[in-house]
Amino acid sequence: MKNSDSPLDINSLMIGNYFTNIIGEVRQVNQILEDSVSWIIPNTDSLVKTTRPISELNPIFLTEELLLNFPNTEKSNFFDAITIKYNNKFFLFYSENYKCWYVRNCTILTYLTKIEFVHEFQNFIYIINGEKLTFNYLA
Repeated sequence: MKNSDSPLDINSLMIGNYFTNIIGEVRQVNQILEDSVSWIIPNTDSLVKTTRPISELNPIFLTEELLLNFPNTEKSNFFDAITIKYNNKFFLFYSENYKCWYVRNCTILTYLTKIEFVHEFQNFIYIINGEKLTFNYLA
């Protein structure tokens, strides 16, 4: 798992998003404050919450390996690119030049958005499907 060296944008976060703390441990957003985030340890029954400034938190790059560990994803052969199909609704094409995933509708291949980080993928799926993505792989 590779995390970004740049801090998270607090405006892009939702409750349940994954990120890494200052020492590289995966955490999950529990509460969003004006300039800090309260987090919990994912996939545990721990109710311990810690609040840290947003400047100490980093997004996690969305990799092929991470995508394939989300439910309803499969690798697909489409064009000459790393392609992931999600829930038979979306294709995610990786752009090596821009280091991000381009999301297209499976039926008509309409461009929907670009995604660089795990929390952006979580937010996209929640907005489109109303589904909160969680999985055990990161913890």
